[in-house]
Amino acid sequence: MDTDIAGHLERAKAGDPEALAYVMTAAAGFVMNTAMQFTHDRHLAEDIAQETLTVACARLNDLREPQAFHGWLAAIARSCVSRATRRMRPDFIEDVRDAAALVPDPSPLDDVGSRETVQMIRGCIAGLSEKSRAVIERHYLQGESVEQIAQTLGIPAGTVKRRLHDAREQMRFKLAGLSAQDDWMG
Repeated sequence: MDTDIAGHLERAKAGDPEALAYVMTAAAGFVMNTAMQFTHDRHLAEDIAQETLTVACARLNDLREPQAFHGWLAAIARSCVSRATRRMRPDFIEDVRDAAALVPDPSPLDDVGSRETVQMIRGCIAGLSEKSRAVIERHYLQGESVEQIAQTLGIPAGTVKRRLHDAREQMRFKLAGLSAQDDWMG
């Protein structure tokens, strides 16, 4: 692993938002390539990559060994692919499962949390609008599906998906220390 990334990972885990932005920006290409291997669909892969990076930010302190970073990200991407494709065509799901089998399972060293990152993520969630916060909390913290959230809130599933997308986008920019107008992803 690149020593520069390893150093930034340690600083990000200690709560440095600039280091977190550096790590997530550096990982974006790898995550997008991983998502493309699973989906072969650029738009779906972009959504999965964005969700993967959001989850990785929230769980960064679960990563014990910096050397396991790419395998850990790939495992998160596999989980995001699985969640995104649950309701898709059966033949497409078979292709995704075949690709997912190629990614190594996370190491036992990859699980333990840190209060600082959790506090940073919770602070970011608290800064969202009430509607965005409701769908993010239900989906990521309570594990509800898009359909369950739509039914509970009495709104269309498409609205839930849009709110999740918008909230993830807002969080990505907040966690990177940038405003939503900055085009840092190119």
